[in-house]
Amino acid sequence: PATPLRRRFAAADPEVFDLLVEAIRTWFDTALAPHWADLTLAHRHQVDTAAQRFACTGLDGLLDGLHPLIRWRSPVLDVQTWWSGDLTGTGYGLILVPSPLAGTRPRVLVEPGRPILLVYPITIGSPVTVAPRVDPLVRLLGRTRAAVLRALAEPGEHTTTALARAAGTSLASAS
Repeated sequence: PATPLRRRFAAADPEVFDLLVEAIRTWFDTALAPHWADLTLAHRHQVDTAAQRFACTGLDGLLDGLHPLIRWRSPVLDVQTWWSGDLTGTGYGLILVPSPLAGTRPRVLVEPGRPILLVYPITIGSPVTVAPRVDPLVRLLGRTRAAVLRALAEPGEHTTTALARAAGTSLASAS
């Protein structure tokens, strides 16, 4: 389908647009694709960590722990970026964007009538160690009860014998 960008470039010179698309595709395949799994993992880890920090410590803890060059001193968010200046909010909020491609310093993008965009660097380096996820149902009910409950949710026969076999436990425990 023709997007506005494609229509604009294609109307000017379709060959130039095709060359641009091919150059971007080649750059992606060469520079990003070999590292895509690590880039994705680093980004997801940062988003998960930020969400947990926000849930545990609120906005103050989230903003103060984003990056060493970002400090929260209520009501001022101090961002050490490539340029110096004071900005007031737009009244439309703040979008946080962790990026392994952001360089060494955060970037602040402000456009009237839109949320402020704060892009901050995250590192990839060595593989991110993510703590193994604990099954919430196991944490709530215990391993055996969770296994029995999951077996009950499956279609089929739900005798005590079938449940014990599915949960890997004794008949007495399944009962």
